[in-house]
This record gives sequence, C-alpha cells and structure tokens, in this order.
Amino acid sequence: MTLDRDVKIGFAIGLVALALFVLVENKDELMPPDPAQVVPEDESQKPTDETPLAGPVVRVERGSPLEDYLDNVRFWELQLEAVATEMHLFLGWHSDEKAMIRKAGKEAVARLKDIKKQIRKVQPPSPDVDLSEGLRTVATALQGFYRKAARLDEAQRKAEHDTVQETYRAYGANRGRFQMASPTPDRKETECPKPEFASEEHEQKYQQAQELMEKRRYADALQILKELDGSYSMNGFILVDMAVCLAKGSLGRPDSADGAKSPEEEALDLLDQLMSSGQYSPVLAKAFLMWRTLTQTQFYGVSNYSEIPNWDYNERRMELVQVVKERLKEQPEDSWAYAQKEELLSLPNIERGGFMGNTNLFYWGFVIAGDQVGDALKKLRKDETPPGSSDGGQQL
Repeated sequence: MTLDRDVKIGFAIGLVALALFVLVENKDELMPPDPAQVVPEDESQKPTDETPLAGPVVRVERGSPLEDYLDNVRFWELQLEAVATEMHLFLGWHSDEKAMIRKAGKEAVARLKDIKKQIRKVQPPSPDVDLSEGLRTVATALQGFYRKAARLDEAQRKAEHDTVQETYRAYGANRGRFQMASPTPDRKETECPKPEFASEEHEQKYQQAQELMEKRRYADALQILKELDGSYSMNGFILVDMAVCLAKGSLGRPDSADGAKSPEEEALDLLDQLMSSGQYSPVLAKAFLMWRTLTQTQFYGVSNYSEIPNWDYNERRMELVQVVKERLKEQPEDSWAYAQKEELLSLPNIERGGFMGNTNLFYWGFVIAGDQVGDALKKLRKDETPPGSSDGGQQL
C-alpha cells in the first residue's frame, strides 16, 4: 500500500505530537540522553553533577586560550560520542548479527584511532590542564570493547560496557573541574540583533513577511522574502526565513513533480548557501540546527535503525564555530555571537534509543512541525485519554 504525502505527514505529526505529549508528562524519564554521555545504555553509570571532581576547580576566562582549547576538546568529545552512537545501532538493535558487529567494530576502531591521533595535536595552554590523555584513554577502552564485541555474549558485553563507563566517569570527573569564571550568556536571555536593511521600505516588507509567517501564510511570506533577497548578496535572516517558509509550508502539500526539487531540498540549498559563505550571521546556530534536522529527516530517517552521520554533522558545526570565533576576535563583547558559539558546541548529537525513534524526531517536531504539533498537542490535551502508539522498534 502506498500512502500519499498528506497521510505520511499527518502520521508523522501525530507521532511527534504523541511523543511530545508523553515527554511533557514524563520528562524526567524520556528526555534525550545527556550530550556528554559516551555509552548511553546504562543510566546508573552516567557521570552526574554529583560525581566527585578529580581535583580543584579550574576557572576558565571567556576568550582565553584555555577556553579555546576546551572548545576543540569538545569537538573530539562529540566525535567520540558519534562513534559510540553508531555502534549502539549494532550492539542494541543487531545484537545477534556477529558479522555486522565485527564489520562495524573495525570501522569504529579506525575512527577512534583517528580521534586519538587528532586529539594529540590539540595543544593545551599548559600541561596541568591537558585533557588529551584522558580522552585517549576513553577511546582506547572503546577500541578494546569494539574489537571483541562480536565474540562476547550479553553478560560479557555488559561487563565490558561497565568498564568503559568507569573509564569515562574518571574522564568526566577531570573534565568537570573546568568551569567558567563568569556566567556565560544564555541565548534565551540574550537579545538577537535585528536585521539591517538598506531602506525603511525593505524593513517594512520584512516585518510584513514576519507577520504573515506568524499567521502561517508561508507562501505569501516567501514571495516577499524572495523579492527582498534579490536586493542583498547575503542576508542570513532572509535566507533562514525563506527556508522556514519552504519547510513549514510544504507540510501536507503534494510531492514535487518528477525531477523537481522538493521544498525541503530548496530549503537545504538556502541554508547551505548561508553556512558555506564563511560570513558571520546572527542566525548561524539556527541555520545549523534546521539544516541538520532537515538533512536527517529527508535523507536518512528518524527511526532507531536509520543511519545517523553525526561525524559529518559535527565537522559542519565546527566550521561554523570557527566563523563565530572570528567574529568574537573582532568584537569580543558580542554576547549574541558568544551565545551562538555555546549553542553550537552544546547541541547534542542525534542519538538512538529515543521514544518512537532517534532524537531527530523531537528536533523535527520542534523546529519544522512546531505549529502543527502545537495544534495536535492541544487536541490531545482536550481528550481525557491520549491514544496509544508504538513505532514497533526494538528497545534495549
């Protein structure tokens, strides 16, 4: 049976709405995994805020060489987590497929070898703040686990997993010592700069487009934004808003004609145009989250079995972090730019094991289908008992 686009989108929105309903009601149990966790299966073994630190607190000054060093370490932590997330597919959902685990393990070991090599090149400002040895130790522990995972039974894998977690907890106890000397600006509490236009007429047109978007008249807003875009070589606000109109306006619409790009693909082109420009924009973090969410949904999927190219996503995110850092060199007091850097670095990888699929389902619900999900949530809350549903995925 072939489902038309309306049915597919309606079903997806329903799943997201139900997932968010359950998330709201059970947020402590169902929130996606912590971004710093390496092996997410065993909640009892995760590093927590109560984990004793491995030494005295080290205060990190904003804009210091130490902060720059920690930002680079964070990138390799994300890549380490990306490798673990990929192996989670085989150890969690293909646990009896020894040939698959063996092949995936070899690939993971090679990636971890590269991480160990690259982290050596990240020089700390002083030897007493060096985190590379600890991160390499975690990578080595994962390599040992993955090399023999195909030969182990369930109990042996759990024992190896616990050993890796202990190694990671030791790393986390040292990593946790590094704390900002002053509170970092929160994106929610920092005002985004307003877009600048060449004329008052352009500013009024942009405001008109914003009002149309609030009313969900995305096609009309898109037309105005296209007219404005023709007057500027690169305006991040316009490009991102055009992408939003294309992505949100396509929900429930018929598929594109054969050979034609879908609205989502057009949106991705616009986001890529901004992110590839090398120019700073106050909406770079927003563009990245939307680009990653759309890319995963369009080309890879939201199930726990879907491929999740976190490694590639992280390389793209780090390119943007470097652009933002160049901005901060020129304008170190730009709190919004700093908040963007922090948002880019703290955004978790897409994880497996989320409710009804991988955690991109939640990002898609909030970033792309927010309006429709909001309507669906209101409808669910009007009902005394929300309908049950299951994605049929195997759970650990």
